[in-house]
Amino acid sequence: MSLRSIEMMMIGTISRNSTLTSFGGMENSPEFIIGLSQLLQSMVDTNFLIDSIYVYRAGDGAVVSDQTKLSIDQFADRAYAEVGLNAQSPSGVPRELFGSLLAENARITSSP
Repeated sequence: MSLRSIEMMMIGTISRNSTLTSFGGMENSPEFIIGLSQLLQSMVDTNFLIDSIYVYRAGDGAVVSDQTKLSIDQFADRAYAEVGLNAQSPSGVPRELFGSLLAENARITSSP
């Protein structure tokens, strides 16, 4: 499976999933964040090529991963996320909502 096919699969999953689109709409309840984190974990579990996954919300700087919720200032992969957010998305995915995909692409392609 190529990086492009993983990206397209993830974009399809994200665009069809109301949980992920609700995150962009500023949903923030603890139950919602737990459900979102579990959804992200299931994405990691179903593809061995994905190490971690997270979504970034520019509106409030929230980052939700398959394990936690943090602000962008506390996020260990902040540098990767910023590279991804500043990159052009060839597939036209909104960078504000789906920066995680772009950042993950930057991480995979920069790995030795």
